[in-house]
Amino acid sequence: MKTQSYVHTIDIHVAGEAFRFLPCHWRWGADPTLFEEETHQLIKGILQEPRGHKDLNVCILAPAHSKKSNGTLLMFNYKGHQKCSTGGFVAAAVYLSDIEGVQGTSYVFEGHEQQVIVTKRHANDWEIQEDLLSDPSVEDVWKIWGQRVVAKPIPFELTVETLPECRKIFEKELLEEAPFDLLLLYTSSTFITFDTTGHIDRSPLTGASCYVLCSAHATDMEVANLLGHKAHVSLDRLHSNVRSTMRVRAEVIAMSRFVFQEKDPFQQGFLLF
Repeated sequence: MKTQSYVHTIDIHVAGEAFRFLPCHWRWGADPTLFEEETHQLIKGILQEPRGHKDLNVCILAPAHSKKSNGTLLMFNYKGHQKCSTGGFVAAAVYLSDIEGVQGTSYVFEGHEQQVIVTKRHANDWEIQEDLLSDPSVEDVWKIWGQRVVAKPIPFELTVETLPECRKIFEKELLEEAPFDLLLLYTSSTFITFDTTGHIDRSPLTGASCYVLCSAHATDMEVANLLGHKAHVSLDRLHSNVRSTMRVRAEVIAMSRFVFQEKDPFQQGFLLF
């Protein structure tokens, strides 16, 4: 295996989330426990920054287990906990192509429990492919992108004003529902997703995938979350399982640090409960 280290530390913004790529030395390997001390110090620094650090994810692209893969992608949230985010895979593809200069039309990454293929279509449009399996024993519970997503329909419209009601549902589900990675609340027109800390998941990709699964057997939809981030999802169902081809358009907003959106309803990019 070629010895290589990533010398850049850069933030890549995808759908309102920032993914910070850190130097990786092959000697570390892909064991997340080896990064605990490193990430602890980095998280301390992130918490001291003036911008909403809850939107910032620390990413490390470690060596691949397979010759067919571009690497194992490790992601950590602002608390230093390992996570999985589809936006992170898009950011990793951008990092390799635009920063490291790795040539190719597609990039393969190993994640928590899955292998993800990211293909550049044109400009900033990307297609993401992965096997998607539902849990047939539990209604409205899905395993998506390595995350357990619980989906709940709500009887009121999703607006900034109704977010306190969403908070009440979140607290109830957190106590009563089996462990989940993301909670999806949805109506006939939009959705919003929360992680277990109550942080709004700004990337629409996981939520959009689950939303399509919950939408009357639709197989091809363009949907938007409450924040206005759009994704196009195409599902190809086979037999009793669900095999998906996710065609997801994710806008890469910028490669600079802490870009604000002019019409961001939360001003700092996250909802602080």
